[in-house]
Amino acid sequence: MTALTGCSNRRASGSPRQAVGDVLWPAAGGLRLALVVGAFCVAWLAVLGCGARRASVEAANTSGGAVVRGGHGPVAAGEIYAVDALGVEVRLASPARRVVSLAPNLTEIVCLVGGEGQLVGVTDFCKYPPQVRSKPKVGGVINPSLERVLALRPDLLLVARGTDLRIIERMRKSGVPVYAADPKSVREVIGLVRAVGHLLGRDAEADAAARKLEARLAALTSKQPARGRRPKALAVVELEPLFVAGSGSFLDDLLRLAGLENAARGEQPWARWSSERVLNADPDLILVVCAHGALGGADSGLRDRLMARAPWRTLRAVKAGDVYSVTDDFVTIPGPRLLDGLEQVVSIRRAYERGLVARGAAAPG
Repeated sequence: MTALTGCSNRRASGSPRQAVGDVLWPAAGGLRLALVVGAFCVAWLAVLGCGARRASVEAANTSGGAVVRGGHGPVAAGEIYAVDALGVEVRLASPARRVVSLAPNLTEIVCLVGGEGQLVGVTDFCKYPPQVRSKPKVGGVINPSLERVLALRPDLLLVARGTDLRIIERMRKSGVPVYAADPKSVREVIGLVRAVGHLLGRDAEADAAARKLEARLAALTSKQPARGRRPKALAVVELEPLFVAGSGSFLDDLLRLAGLENAARGEQPWARWSSERVLNADPDLILVVCAHGALGGADSGLRDRLMARAPWRTLRAVKAGDVYSVTDDFVTIPGPRLLDGLEQVVSIRRAYERGLVARGAAAPG
């Protein structure tokens, strides 16, 4: 397999859709795109069946034994209560003090709300923030060691999309409360910050962090392009084989928020495309997921590499130099750093618009 150096070369081996079991969300660092693309859109369906029940993440202030919004029943005084992404009610007698996270995005959120001291175990692929690297490891995101998890005596296990249902059930039978998360957008990630903070008894810290994220989101989306057709962007997650970000992916949400149209709109979240599909799409600009995105403008090195490849060299975006890179972890991990990804995509849209002005070209429309 050939791949561009430093770009879209994140898989451990094989095709992104190879059968690797039911895996978690894309992880930071060394976990490659098999975890991003391979099971993202099918993992829980494979485990739970097409009738899997999903409810939006909820968290509520349970002080005073109030009835939680949504009508799920009374909550005892002092009880911590939330409804997870599987629609399961999670009840804790007191805030979680020994948390094990089986997903990099959830590890980031725990630390964001000030819960690093409550985090007693993480996966081998939880690398951010850097201080979590010293936390006890419970194995990979695909195959965590249940024995290691139980040895840490957790009072809360955080899991994400793709976790094998058998792991969840075994943990629950062992008396470990499990909270499953499945955010689909930046706004849902912000809601998840509040939910996780609630489970850890850090409502105030979580609300403050969520408000900062909301303010940043508002600032980044306040200046949208003038009315008319939005520039059409193709977000490439993997070059060989070619996978692009379709509807329902995090990148799709970021493109929309940044004022761009997804050239793969209507496709599966992580869709495999042929050369013909790329030629037919003929996007205005191309974004490629790389280990580290180039800041401040087009990625000339990436453009030069695409010029050496068919069918890329024939695309008007490549000919015009409208090729940009975005940082992998910022756009594939559904955590707080999605806002960093949005900032990159917004800057890309602005750089593209500046390029049009410099070339004397007309904006799409």
